[in-house]
Amino acid sequence: MEGSHAPPQHLEAEQSVLGAMMLDHDAVLEARSRLRGTDFYRTIHSMIFVAMCELDARNEPIDLITLTTKLGQAGHLEDCGGPSYLTTLAGSVPTSANITRYCEIVKDRATLRAIIALCRKAHAAAYEDDADPLVIQRETLRELEEQLTEGGDPGADPIKSVVFEWNDLRLRAKEGKGQVRYASGIDSLDTILDGGLRPSGLHVIGGWPKTGKTTLGMQIVAHQPRGTRVAISSLEQPGVELLSMLMALRSGLDIRDLRSVITRPLPAEREQGFEQALEEWADEPWWIGGNSKRDIDVLITEAQRIKSRHGLDIWVVDHCQEITTRLFRNNAVDQVKYIIHELGGFARQTGLCIILMSQCRKRDSQRSAEAMPTLQDLEGSGAISQEAVTIMLLHRMESLLEGTRLRLAVAQRNGTPGIMEWGQDTQTLRFGDLDRGHTAPLALPTGRQAAFDPFAD
Repeated sequence: MEGSHAPPQHLEAEQSVLGAMMLDHDAVLEARSRLRGTDFYRTIHSMIFVAMCELDARNEPIDLITLTTKLGQAGHLEDCGGPSYLTTLAGSVPTSANITRYCEIVKDRATLRAIIALCRKAHAAAYEDDADPLVIQRETLRELEEQLTEGGDPGADPIKSVVFEWNDLRLRAKEGKGQVRYASGIDSLDTILDGGLRPSGLHVIGGWPKTGKTTLGMQIVAHQPRGTRVAISSLEQPGVELLSMLMALRSGLDIRDLRSVITRPLPAEREQGFEQALEEWADEPWWIGGNSKRDIDVLITEAQRIKSRHGLDIWVVDHCQEITTRLFRNNAVDQVKYIIHELGGFARQTGLCIILMSQCRKRDSQRSAEAMPTLQDLEGSGAISQEAVTIMLLHRMESLLEGTRLRLAVAQRNGTPGIMEWGQDTQTLRFGDLDRGHTAPLALPTGRQAAFDPFAD
């Protein structure tokens, strides 16, 4: 029975940690980097550990005299067993050499207790009259993810360590092992983004209807190397339509043939490349969600499950305006804010690169066809400016003489803004820079780069 078992603990390891800290200052540094006071099962051990850490933070020595004085001043000395128990701790280990292992044992037992507490919390919530299984699942997964990524607070770093870290990143980049970026394959965009979209961030693609937001999102993920783990939650496009787009974008197949062949037979010569493209996509670690799922709790829970079971790098969420939440059924403004904040927090928590397509409000008839949308045209613009690390506003312009031209305004939290102009291949759907067949870098227009920058001070 659950009640017959004591919570996971290892009192000897707790004593050994404290004893080692009284013997060696290096052991103090090791324990402070690995443990918190709440990791100790016995309250008196927690109080002694905290007192030691406070002494060390003030550059005071840790011995029987200073520790006794510290605990006495806090009124905890007698609660901790008095000087006699501190003396016992000091003699509990002959050497501090095994401090790392002692800390690991204490941390492991603390983690097990945290898991038990989390399960009990979910168990109790499930018995509530108004229990919502989706909310319980999501909160349990969130707290479990926090446990997995939890670490002690290292405090501020001396600049010397930052210098070493920066140089290590530089050297790794020279070896082709630089920080992760998810490149779009469009030179002008990747140049602005310093190589591509960053992980652990929310990236918003906005624009008026029928501008190509979904296509741009699909082009970015289709460009990723084989084996990149991607999930797509589309609230509008069915999976077969998205697959047709992906095959056109990656394999260069004609989108018209890809859409036609599932409705009627095509001449054999027009089906060339279909089988190979299908084989390649069938082996990819990708997941495409049905467009019947619209609740943000459902969507995030599904993404969390994929990540936990299979791993996940990029999550594409199409059509922000169609996402709902039961928390704000009658308040559309608060609903959008909540959704944006949840997605931004989920990206930071999990390290995912999240790409969100968001439709602008209906365009004012008095605005010129050349006029770009602005951040204020997006629902939840305030939340987007708080949560997104990249905001891309796409605008489509068409004329009989020039054909299709697109303009993209980009702003990013850590980087320069920019505006670029693209063309689009009607066969493959690919966007690209206007010069040199849509592949060469495009010089950004002088004097226009600051036109869109919601992150500017």
